[in-house]
Amino acid sequence: MATATTTASAPAPGGSLLSQALNNVRSVAQQISMIPNLPPEAGPMQNAAVALSGQLAPAVADAQQKVQQFVQTAVPLLTNVLNLIDSIPSVSGDAQRNAILVQARQQISQIQSAAGQLSPVIASTDSTAVDCRQKASNLAASIPQVENVLQGNIAAAKSTLQADQQEVNEINSKKYYWLLLGPFGLVGLGIAIGMLVTANNKVSQIEGQISALNLQISQFSKMQVDVEQLRQDVVALADKIQSVKNAVDIVGGDIQSILTDAALGSQAKVFLLALKGELGYLASAVG
Repeated sequence: MATATTTASAPAPGGSLLSQALNNVRSVAQQISMIPNLPPEAGPMQNAAVALSGQLAPAVADAQQKVQQFVQTAVPLLTNVLNLIDSIPSVSGDAQRNAILVQARQQISQIQSAAGQLSPVIASTDSTAVDCRQKASNLAASIPQVENVLQGNIAAAKSTLQADQQEVNEINSKKYYWLLLGPFGLVGLGIAIGMLVTANNKVSQIEGQISALNLQISQFSKMQVDVEQLRQDVVALADKIQSVKNAVDIVGGDIQSILTDAALGSQAKVFLLALKGELGYLASAVG
Protein backbone atom coordinates (compact mmCIF):
# COMPACT_ATOMS: atom_id res chain seq x y z
CA MET A 1 0.00 0.00 0.00
CA ALA A 2 1.29 3.45 -0.90
CA THR A 3 2.17 5.94 1.81
CA ALA A 4 0.35 9.26 1.84
CA THR A 5 2.81 12.08 1.16
CA THR A 6 2.20 15.80 0.96
CA THR A 7 4.52 18.33 -0.64
CA ALA A 8 4.20 21.69 1.11
CA SER A 9 5.24 24.82 -0.71
CA ALA A 10 3.80 28.30 -0.86
CA PRO A 11 3.50 30.18 -4.12
CA ALA A 12 6.32 32.60 -4.77
CA PRO A 13 5.47 36.29 -4.93
CA GLY A 14 5.24 37.71 -8.43
CA GLY A 15 4.53 34.45 -10.27
CA SER A 16 4.44 30.68 -10.06
CA LEU A 17 7.44 28.61 -9.03
CA LEU A 18 8.01 27.36 -12.58
CA SER A 19 7.42 30.76 -14.19
CA GLN A 20 9.96 32.48 -11.96
CA ALA A 21 12.54 29.77 -12.55
CA LEU A 22 12.01 29.90 -16.32
CA ASN A 23 12.20 33.71 -16.32
CA ASN A 24 15.57 33.47 -14.56
CA VAL A 25 16.87 31.18 -17.32
CA ARG A 26 15.52 33.43 -20.06
CA SER A 27 16.98 36.57 -18.48
CA VAL A 28 20.52 35.28 -18.11
CA ALA A 29 20.46 33.63 -21.56
CA GLN A 30 19.46 36.96 -23.11
CA GLN A 31 22.17 38.70 -21.11
CA ILE A 32 24.76 36.26 -22.46
CA SER A 33 23.55 36.78 -26.02
CA MET A 34 24.03 40.55 -25.75
CA ILE A 35 27.61 40.63 -24.42
CA PRO A 36 29.72 42.51 -27.03
CA ASN A 37 33.39 42.26 -28.01
CA LEU A 38 33.70 38.54 -27.34
CA PRO A 39 36.23 36.30 -29.09
CA PRO A 40 34.93 34.28 -32.07
CA GLU A 41 35.14 31.10 -29.96
CA ALA A 42 32.42 32.50 -27.68
CA GLY A 43 29.87 32.84 -30.49
CA PRO A 44 28.73 29.19 -30.36
CA MET A 45 28.45 29.48 -26.59
CA GLN A 46 26.12 32.46 -26.92
CA ASN A 47 24.02 30.50 -29.41
CA ALA A 48 23.93 27.50 -27.07
CA ALA A 49 22.68 29.65 -24.19
CA VAL A 50 19.84 31.04 -26.31
CA ALA A 51 19.02 27.54 -27.60
CA LEU A 52 18.77 26.24 -24.02
CA SER A 53 16.21 28.89 -23.16
CA GLY A 54 14.34 28.21 -26.38
CA GLN A 55 14.23 24.47 -25.70
CA LEU A 56 12.92 24.85 -22.16
CA ALA A 57 10.33 27.60 -22.69
CA PRO A 58 7.74 25.71 -24.80
CA ALA A 59 8.09 22.51 -22.75
CA VAL A 60 7.56 24.34 -19.46
CA ALA A 61 4.67 26.39 -20.88
CA ASP A 62 2.92 23.24 -22.08
CA ALA A 63 3.43 21.52 -18.72
CA GLN A 64 2.08 24.55 -16.87
CA GLN A 65 -1.02 24.66 -19.02
CA LYS A 66 -1.69 20.94 -18.63
CA VAL A 67 -1.15 21.01 -14.87
CA GLN A 68 -3.47 24.01 -14.52
CA GLN A 69 -6.16 22.18 -16.49
CA PHE A 70 -5.72 19.09 -14.33
CA VAL A 71 -5.96 21.07 -11.08
CA GLN A 72 -9.06 22.90 -12.33
CA THR A 73 -10.65 19.53 -13.07
CA ALA A 74 -9.47 17.66 -9.99
CA VAL A 75 -10.13 20.20 -7.21
CA PRO A 76 -13.93 20.45 -7.59
CA LEU A 77 -14.18 16.68 -8.04
CA LEU A 78 -12.13 16.10 -4.90
CA THR A 79 -14.24 18.60 -2.97
CA ASN A 80 -17.37 16.73 -4.03
CA VAL A 81 -15.84 13.40 -3.00
CA LEU A 82 -14.91 14.69 0.45
CA ASN A 83 -18.42 16.13 0.90
CA LEU A 84 -19.96 12.84 -0.18
CA ILE A 85 -17.83 10.83 2.22
CA ASP A 86 -18.57 13.24 5.07
CA SER A 87 -22.29 12.76 4.40
CA ILE A 88 -22.18 8.97 4.77
CA PRO A 89 -22.55 8.86 8.61
CA SER A 90 -25.81 10.77 8.39
CA VAL A 91 -27.28 8.43 5.79
CA SER A 92 -29.66 5.68 6.82
CA GLY A 93 -29.87 2.57 4.71
CA ASP A 94 -27.37 0.57 2.71
CA ALA A 95 -28.86 1.50 -0.64
CA GLN A 96 -28.33 5.22 -0.12
CA ARG A 97 -24.86 4.62 1.33
CA ASN A 98 -23.89 2.46 -1.66
CA ALA A 99 -25.18 5.09 -4.07
CA ILE A 100 -22.98 7.69 -2.43
CA LEU A 101 -19.96 5.37 -2.60
CA VAL A 102 -20.58 4.67 -6.29
CA GLN A 103 -20.84 8.37 -7.05
CA ALA A 104 -17.69 9.15 -5.03
CA ARG A 105 -15.70 6.36 -6.68
CA GLN A 106 -16.79 7.55 -10.13
CA GLN A 107 -15.50 11.03 -9.39
CA ILE A 108 -12.25 9.63 -8.01
CA SER A 109 -11.88 7.65 -11.23
CA GLN A 110 -12.33 10.87 -13.20
CA ILE A 111 -9.43 12.40 -11.27
CA GLN A 112 -7.41 9.25 -11.95
CA SER A 113 -8.13 9.49 -15.68
CA ALA A 114 -7.09 13.16 -15.78
CA ALA A 115 -3.89 12.37 -13.86
CA GLY A 116 -3.14 9.56 -16.31
CA GLN A 117 -3.33 12.03 -19.21
CA LEU A 118 -1.11 14.53 -17.40
CA SER A 119 1.62 12.07 -16.40
CA PRO A 120 3.28 11.59 -19.84
CA VAL A 121 3.29 15.36 -20.46
CA ILE A 122 5.16 15.99 -17.23
CA ALA A 123 7.50 13.07 -17.88
CA SER A 124 8.36 14.56 -21.28
CA THR A 125 9.01 18.00 -19.75
CA ASP A 126 11.17 16.41 -17.07
CA SER A 127 13.17 14.62 -19.78
CA THR A 128 13.69 17.94 -21.58
CA ALA A 129 14.84 19.55 -18.33
CA VAL A 130 17.32 16.74 -17.67
CA ASP A 131 18.72 17.16 -21.18
CA CYS A 132 19.04 20.93 -20.73
CA ARG A 133 20.68 20.46 -17.34
CA GLN A 134 23.40 18.38 -19.02
CA LYS A 135 23.79 20.91 -21.85
CA ALA A 136 24.16 23.74 -19.35
CA SER A 137 26.82 21.76 -17.48
CA ASN A 138 28.66 21.06 -20.75
CA LEU A 139 28.49 24.76 -21.63
CA ALA A 140 30.04 25.75 -18.30
CA ALA A 141 32.69 23.04 -18.69
CA SER A 142 33.76 24.48 -22.07
CA ILE A 143 34.77 27.82 -20.52
CA PRO A 144 38.37 26.75 -19.67
CA GLN A 145 38.97 25.66 -23.28
CA VAL A 146 38.17 29.13 -24.59
CA GLU A 147 40.17 30.69 -21.76
CA ASN A 148 43.20 28.65 -22.81
CA VAL A 149 42.81 29.81 -26.41
CA LEU A 150 42.61 33.45 -25.32
CA GLN A 151 45.62 33.17 -23.02
CA GLY A 152 47.56 31.48 -25.81
CA ASN A 153 46.60 34.25 -28.26
CA ILE A 154 47.69 37.04 -25.96
CA ALA A 155 50.91 35.25 -25.04
CA ALA A 156 51.74 34.89 -28.74
CA ALA A 157 50.89 38.54 -29.37
CA LYS A 158 53.11 39.71 -26.52
CA SER A 159 55.95 37.56 -27.82
CA THR A 160 55.52 39.10 -31.28
CA LEU A 161 55.43 42.58 -29.75
CA GLN A 162 58.67 41.92 -27.92
CA ALA A 163 60.36 40.78 -31.14
CA ASP A 164 59.01 43.76 -33.10
CA GLN A 165 60.11 46.18 -30.38
CA GLN A 166 63.57 44.65 -30.46
CA GLU A 167 63.65 45.18 -34.23
CA VAL A 168 62.77 48.85 -33.72
CA ASN A 169 65.61 49.22 -31.22
CA GLU A 170 68.09 47.60 -33.62
CA ILE A 171 67.05 49.88 -36.48
CA ASN A 172 67.35 52.90 -34.23
CA SER A 173 70.90 51.90 -33.33
CA LYS A 174 71.79 51.52 -37.04
CA LYS A 175 70.22 54.90 -37.77
CA TYR A 176 72.79 56.60 -35.54
CA TYR A 177 75.57 54.72 -37.33
CA TRP A 178 74.44 56.11 -40.69
CA LEU A 179 74.21 59.60 -39.21
CA LEU A 180 77.85 59.41 -38.16
CA LEU A 181 78.84 58.81 -41.78
CA GLY A 182 77.48 62.20 -42.80
CA PRO A 183 76.76 62.58 -46.56
CA PHE A 184 78.10 59.09 -47.21
CA GLY A 185 75.43 57.62 -44.97
CA LEU A 186 72.39 59.33 -46.48
CA VAL A 187 71.31 56.34 -48.58
CA GLY A 188 71.66 53.99 -45.65
CA LEU A 189 69.89 56.47 -43.41
CA GLY A 190 66.97 56.68 -45.83
CA ILE A 191 66.70 52.91 -45.88
CA ALA A 192 66.89 52.79 -42.08
CA ILE A 193 64.12 55.38 -41.71
CA GLY A 194 61.89 53.39 -44.07
CA MET A 195 62.55 50.24 -42.11
CA LEU A 196 61.89 52.10 -38.85
CA VAL A 197 58.51 53.33 -40.07
CA THR A 198 57.55 49.80 -41.09
CA ALA A 199 58.74 48.33 -37.80
CA ASN A 200 56.91 51.00 -35.76
CA ASN A 201 53.72 50.28 -37.74
CA LYS A 202 54.05 46.59 -36.87
CA VAL A 203 54.49 47.49 -33.20
CA SER A 204 51.37 49.71 -33.30
CA GLN A 205 49.36 46.96 -34.96
CA ILE A 206 50.36 44.31 -32.46
CA GLU A 207 49.68 46.71 -29.57
CA GLY A 208 46.19 47.19 -31.02
CA GLN A 209 45.76 43.42 -31.21
CA ILE A 210 46.82 43.05 -27.58
CA SER A 211 44.39 45.77 -26.54
CA ALA A 212 41.57 44.00 -28.42
CA LEU A 213 42.52 40.66 -26.86
CA ASN A 214 42.53 42.19 -23.38
CA LEU A 215 39.02 43.53 -24.05
CA GLN A 216 37.91 40.10 -25.24
CA ILE A 217 39.32 38.51 -22.10
CA SER A 218 37.55 41.05 -19.93
CA GLN A 219 34.23 40.48 -21.71
CA PHE A 220 34.67 36.73 -21.64
CA SER A 221 35.22 36.90 -17.88
CA LYS A 222 31.78 38.53 -17.60
CA MET A 223 30.36 35.81 -19.81
CA GLN A 224 31.94 33.14 -17.61
CA VAL A 225 30.01 34.48 -14.61
CA ASP A 226 26.77 34.54 -16.61
CA VAL A 227 27.26 31.02 -17.95
CA GLU A 228 27.72 29.68 -14.43
CA GLN A 229 24.57 31.56 -13.39
CA LEU A 230 22.74 30.02 -16.35
CA ARG A 231 23.86 26.56 -15.26
CA GLN A 232 22.59 27.18 -11.74
CA ASP A 233 19.28 28.56 -13.01
CA VAL A 234 18.73 25.61 -15.34
CA VAL A 235 19.46 23.22 -12.47
CA ALA A 236 16.98 25.10 -10.26
CA LEU A 237 14.30 24.92 -12.97
CA ALA A 238 14.98 21.24 -13.59
CA ASP A 239 14.65 20.56 -9.85
CA LYS A 240 11.26 22.30 -9.75
CA ILE A 241 10.07 20.33 -12.76
CA GLN A 242 11.23 17.15 -11.03
CA SER A 243 9.21 18.17 -7.95
CA VAL A 244 6.11 18.67 -10.10
CA LYS A 245 6.65 15.26 -11.70
CA ASN A 246 7.03 13.69 -8.24
CA ALA A 247 3.79 15.35 -7.13
CA VAL A 248 1.94 14.01 -10.18
CA ASP A 249 3.33 10.54 -9.50
CA ILE A 250 2.23 10.78 -5.87
CA VAL A 251 -1.25 11.83 -7.00
CA GLY A 252 -1.49 8.61 -9.00
CA GLY A 253 -0.34 6.57 -6.01
CA ASP A 254 -2.77 8.31 -3.67
CA ILE A 255 -5.71 7.62 -5.98
CA GLN A 256 -4.83 3.94 -6.24
CA SER A 257 -4.68 3.72 -2.45
CA ILE A 258 -8.05 5.48 -2.16
CA LEU A 259 -9.70 3.07 -4.56
CA THR A 260 -8.42 0.03 -2.65
CA ASP A 261 -10.62 1.07 0.28
CA ALA A 262 -13.99 -0.24 -0.86
CA ALA A 263 -15.87 1.57 1.92
CA LEU A 264 -13.92 4.83 1.42
CA GLY A 265 -13.33 4.86 5.14
CA SER A 266 -10.54 6.24 7.30
CA GLN A 267 -7.76 4.90 5.05
CA ALA A 268 -9.28 6.56 2.01
CA LYS A 269 -9.79 9.79 3.95
CA VAL A 270 -6.07 9.95 4.78
CA PHE A 271 -5.12 9.65 1.12
CA LEU A 272 -7.86 12.05 0.00
CA LEU A 273 -6.41 14.70 2.30
CA ALA A 274 -2.91 13.91 1.00
CA LEU A 275 -4.26 14.28 -2.53
CA LYS A 276 -5.69 17.67 -1.59
CA GLY A 277 -2.23 18.75 -0.42
CA GLU A 278 -0.60 17.62 -3.67
CA LEU A 279 -3.17 19.52 -5.72
CA GLY A 280 -2.41 22.60 -3.63
CA TYR A 281 1.28 22.24 -4.37
CA LEU A 282 0.65 21.77 -8.09
CA ALA A 283 -1.53 24.89 -8.12
CA SER A 284 1.26 26.92 -6.49
CA ALA A 285 3.87 25.51 -8.87
CA VAL A 286 2.10 26.54 -12.05
CA GLY A 287 -0.58 29.06 -11.09
